[in-house]
Amino acid sequence: MNEIKYFNPGQFISKRALISSVVGIALVIVTEWLIPFLGIMPTFTEWVTPAVILFTISVIVLTSATAKNIIASIVISLSASLCFYNPAGYNTVGYVGIVVIYLSIALFTGLFATVEMRGQTALTWIGIIFGLQAILGAAINMLLYINDSFQKYYINQVQNISIGNPLDTFPFFDLIVMVVGLIYMVIFIILGRRVHSSSIENNLREIIGQIIIFLALAGTLAVNILFKETFTQETARQIFGDSNLLFLNHIFQKTTVDNFAVFTLLNVFYVLPIAGMVIGIGLALIVYQRAQGTTGDLTFDFEGSYFALNIPLAFVLGIFSYYWYQLNISDFYLKMQTWYVLATLYTNLLLINLIVVFIIALILRPILKRIE
Repeated sequence: MNEIKYFNPGQFISKRALISSVVGIALVIVTEWLIPFLGIMPTFTEWVTPAVILFTISVIVLTSATAKNIIASIVISLSASLCFYNPAGYNTVGYVGIVVIYLSIALFTGLFATVEMRGQTALTWIGIIFGLQAILGAAINMLLYINDSFQKYYINQVQNISIGNPLDTFPFFDLIVMVVGLIYMVIFIILGRRVHSSSIENNLREIIGQIIIFLALAGTLAVNILFKETFTQETARQIFGDSNLLFLNHIFQKTTVDNFAVFTLLNVFYVLPIAGMVIGIGLALIVYQRAQGTTGDLTFDFEGSYFALNIPLAFVLGIFSYYWYQLNISDFYLKMQTWYVLATLYTNLLLINLIVVFIIALILRPILKRIE
C-alpha cells in the first residue's frame, strides 16, 4: 500500500489498477449503455426522482477507490461518459454535465482513497472539506432566496418547496448553516492540531464510524423520499423552460414522462452538507482507529468517495452559470429556478449509489486485504 502513488501514471499498468479498470469499464458498458439501450430500466416514479436509477456512479467510485491511480480514475469516468445513452435523445450541454459529474467524482474518490496521510492531517481535511461544503450550500441557497428563484414554483402550484427561510424575511437559516459549517471546520482543525495516541486493538471505533456513515446516507435518503412534492413535465416546462427541461431529462430521467420533485422538509442545498458533516464524524472515528489516534498514518480507501458529495454539483452550476452566457462564452445556462430540481435529482441519485458502494465495500475490503 505504501508504494502506491495516485499521481504516478506508470502504476496504471499494475495488476491492481489494470484489473480494476477493465472490470469497471465492462460494468459501465452495462449500466450506462446496455441497460438503457435495451430499455430494461425499472422505474420508481412513485418513490424517488430520478425514477430511473442506474448504478454507474457506484462503479466509478468502486473502480477509482480500488485502482488508486489518476489514469484509472480518468479512464473509468471517460468510459462511463462515452457509454452514456439516453433513449429520449442527445443533448450536447447535458453530455458536458455528465462528463463533469463523472470525472470529478472519480478524481476526488481516487485521490482521497489513495493518499496516505497522518491522522492529524486527515481530521483537518475532514473539517475543511465538509465545513466548506456547508458554507457553499447555504451560500447558494441564499443567492436563490435573494433572487426569489422559488417564486416560479409557487406560481405553478408547487407550494411546499422548502426554501430554507420563511418568506419575506432575512435569510436567517442560511446564516445558521454557514456558521455551523464554520464552527465545524474550526473544531476539526483544532482536533487536527492535537496529538492523541491509542493502542486499542479492536475495531470498535471503525464499526461505530461506519454505522454513523450508513445512517447518514440511508436516513437522509429516507427523509428525501418521504418528504417531497412531485410535479409533471409540463409544470417543469412552465417553471424553467424547454432548454433546461431537456438538460435535466438528458442527464437524469432517461425518459420524458417521469415526474420531477422538490424536497419539502429540508432545503435541498442543506441536505448533502448536513449529511456530510455527520459523515465527517463517522470518518473521524475511523481516523482514530486506523491511525491509532492521530499520530499514525492512514488512507481512507472506499471512504474517499464521501469527500466529493456536492462538489460535482457546484462544478456543474458554475460551468453553466448565467455569467458565461452574458459573456457570450456559452449559449446555454441553467436558470436559478432549475437549480432546485437539479440538486434534488443529483442528491437522490448520489445517495442511492453511495449506499450501494457502502454495502459492496464491506464485501470487497477483506478480499483486497488478502490479495495484498
